[in-house]
Amino acid sequence: MPTTSPAWSGFCSASDVNKLDKFLNRCKRLNYSNQTTPCISEQFDKADESVFQTVTSVSHHALHHLLPAIKTKDTNLGLELTCKSSFHDNCNFITRMTLTDSVTPTDCREQSFIG
Repeated sequence: MPTTSPAWSGFCSASDVNKLDKFLNRCKRLNYSNQTTPCISEQFDKADESVFQTVTSVSHHALHHLLPAIKTKDTNLGLELTCKSSFHDNCNFITRMTLTDSVTPTDCREQSFIG
C-alpha cells in the first residue's frame, strides 16, 4: 500500500484515513500485521516524502517535468516560494508536496520554486 499511496492518498478524507487506521489496528490485534507498524497517515507521509525525494533528485523521472521550474537566487534574497494556483490542492501529489513544510530554507537555500 505505501508504494502506491502517493497517487491516491490525497483523495482520502479524514473518515477514509480513520477507517484504514481501524483496519490496520484490527490486523495488529489479530497478528496479521507487525505491532510496530506506524499509523496510516505516517505511512502516507513517509511514502510521499520518498517519492518526492526521488522525483526531485532524478531528472529523468516520469514526474520530474511536472515540478515547478527552479530559479537560482542570490542567497541574500532568501527563499521565495510562489504558486500560481489560487488554492492548495491536496489531491494533486506535486502540488501537495511542493507546498508542504518539506521545502525549508535550509534544504534549498539558494533556490526558489516558481510555479
